[in-house]
Amino acid sequence: MNISTNTSLKDFNTFRIEARARQFVFIENNNDIKELHTIYKAEPKETFVLGGGSNVLFTRNFVGTILYSKLSDICIEKETKEHVLLKCGSGVNWDQFVAYCVEKNWGGIENLSDIPGNVGAAPVQNIGAYGVEAKDTIVKVEGIDFSTGKTFSYSNKDCCFTYRNSIFKTEKNKFISYVYFKLTKQHKLVTHYGKVKEELTKQGEETIQNIRNLIIAIRRSKLPGVDELGSGGSFFKNPVVPDNKAKQLQAEYPEMPQYIQPDGSVKLSAAWLIDNAGLKGLQHGDVATYHKQPLVIVNLNKASGKEIADFSEFIRKKVFEKYDLSLEPEVIFK
Repeated sequence: MNISTNTSLKDFNTFRIEARARQFVFIENNNDIKELHTIYKAEPKETFVLGGGSNVLFTRNFVGTILYSKLSDICIEKETKEHVLLKCGSGVNWDQFVAYCVEKNWGGIENLSDIPGNVGAAPVQNIGAYGVEAKDTIVKVEGIDFSTGKTFSYSNKDCCFTYRNSIFKTEKNKFISYVYFKLTKQHKLVTHYGKVKEELTKQGEETIQNIRNLIIAIRRSKLPGVDELGSGGSFFKNPVVPDNKAKQLQAEYPEMPQYIQPDGSVKLSAAWLIDNAGLKGLQHGDVATYHKQPLVIVNLNKASGKEIADFSEFIRKKVFEKYDLSLEPEVIFK
């Protein structure tokens, strides 16, 4: 186990915020996992599991312990003519995992291409894009409760997945070691979202590789690369409102995109709300909404975490004033 102190976090968060952690622990194998309870008991300050750092905003130095997975093995647990069950280490880069699966012609997560972060964060956030969510393929999540030292094995149902949410958002003392995915060999492609179907037709054959290529092209046409600008991807969740609120908004804004959910509620586009409020491309100092995608807040140079947090609160205030809607951050503040 590798433990460092007063560790810079700049290379461990995609906002490129310069903050430091009092203690930083790299978990590299099963023996390290077993030691997590001992480390927790010895360190009375807050313990935080950090994934790829793409969904966290450090607003100050972190005075506790950060746990960082480097578990990187991928293995086949079971295989049939129709499916393959994969066990994947939580430290594996998410998009590298997607690329690996698509290359093997294992389907189900190709729509989640080019999402930053690590595999361990996928069930926590229930990451989703273009009509697909992580919950659609996750079978089981394993790990340890570092506050008690007890291991856990959660089924898909146990994870309590909802929109950008899971049981791990409330049970914060859980370190995820492995995630199990059930992927297809005979694919049911998800192409109904946005312009995916239209653009895919232009490419010819509908394959999971072509879908992956298309999703990457779409994302990179409107999102900054992690090596271009500091950001955390989508900063806010798309609000979900009751049907009567949706009808009220549509009467006032007929062009507002709305997506009816299975339970009758309606999902709205946070990007549209921000854009229509005149906030696209807004800049305060070194912080701005991205000029191609207002849902993304970017660090233009050397903004602090607090400056980004204050800017996000300004966006929330303006959206609330215009629509009487509260935007909920997707990004975690630390």
